Amino acid sequence: MPSKKAYRWRWEIVLAGCILLSVSIMMVSEGGRQRLEQGFNTALETQRVNAQHGRLIHRLDIAESDQRGYLISANPLYLAPYEKSIAEARAELRSLSKFYASHGHPAQTERMNLVAKLVEEKIAELDLSLRWAKSGRWALAKDLVSSNIGKSKMDELRTLVEEMQASERADAERYVGDWRTSLQLSRVGVGAVTALNIVLLILLIRWLKREWGRSEKRQESLDRVVRERSSQLRALAHHLQDVSELEKSRLAREMHDTLGSLNTATKMDVSWVRGKLGPEQGVLAEKLDRALRNIDQGIQIKRQIIEGLRPSTLSNFGLGTAARELAEQIAEQAGWKLQLDFPDDDPDLSEDSEIALFRILQEAFTNAAKHAKATHVRVSIACESGGCSMEIEDDGVGFDPKVVHTQGHGLFGMRQRLESRGGRFEIISTPFRGTKLLVYLPFAATAPLRADIKSD
Repeated sequence: MPSKKAYRWRWEIVLAGCILLSVSIMMVSEGGRQRLEQGFNTALETQRVNAQHGRLIHRLDIAESDQRGYLISANPLYLAPYEKSIAEARAELRSLSKFYASHGHPAQTERMNLVAKLVEEKIAELDLSLRWAKSGRWALAKDLVSSNIGKSKMDELRTLVEEMQASERADAERYVGDWRTSLQLSRVGVGAVTALNIVLLILLIRWLKREWGRSEKRQESLDRVVRERSSQLRALAHHLQDVSELEKSRLAREMHDTLGSLNTATKMDVSWVRGKLGPEQGVLAEKLDRALRNIDQGIQIKRQIIEGLRPSTLSNFGLGTAARELAEQIAEQAGWKLQLDFPDDDPDLSEDSEIALFRILQEAFTNAAKHAKATHVRVSIACESGGCSMEIEDDGVGFDPKVVHTQGHGLFGMRQRLESRGGRFEIISTPFRGTKLLVYLPFAATAPLRADIKSD
């Protein structure tokens, strides 16, 4: 089976051959058209020349008639038409002589020279008889006319002209035959070009359809690969987020269990030792009091770390209470006027959904506190049968989502967290007109990640 490259070259060679053949047929057709035009012009020229021959003989006949009318009646009114006919005959003669000198073949040119000689001799004979008549020698003039010299010259002239006209007609018929042949060739050429173009068009359409089918299959294959890779990436992102949350839960639990027990035991021991000291041991009592304060501070830091890793409020009370606590805490630090629109009862969400929405809210508050320069923040949460939606809106400086979307890892992380769970994430923001985040997370059956973390 030929390779794709050889198959492509085969198509290109066929296409080039068809184009070359079309051009050749068009050139042949154009040559036929030029021959058609030449034959048509030649036929017209032949008709014109034959008409000139006829007019030449006719002018001489009129001149001869006027000459005899004058000789018979001696009426000078015949002289003016005679002169006019002679002038017109000579004009036709000059035109014919010029034509044959440039276009005629040798035989016709020779005949034309003889015609010119006979015409001049006939005109000379007519002029001579008129000169004699005008000078009063009527008998000589009439004898010249009755001698049949003029008649013999006219007969010879008519015979010669008829031969030339016959030759011209033969040439015209030959040109007409060539014209018809060229016309037929042109028709055949046009038909061949049309048929070849139809074949080319069919081949091109078939090739385009085949290439389009291949391109569509390649595109479908690429789309399928992209969908598979996207699905794998979403699954990987979901898995990494789950692993991260599980690791945070594990660290929070271990810190609560180990550090909590150690801090409590240490504080109890130090407190017991502090209670055994007498008044005279004030320096030791002061050191132990400082140690107790440090232990209390360590317990507080431990609680903050545990809350950062895994908020105990979220684990114990749910999303509504945890979100309210987080919002009020950050609003107090940032100086916001806070508006909360939460359901009266905490929505019954899976652990995975609660964590996803809480982390998005946490990231949104962090970004707003760093960049928004807002004075008023509104947060609303609403859950229905299909999923849970959340809106976070501020009146800060805003931004261009197209620019920040390609650079902000926080927004990208929020989007990935939602899309990996089949949710939607939309940013509506305009510079100097605030920002609104629209979040929707559908309910899904997820494995519970709950780790019961209780505050000390």
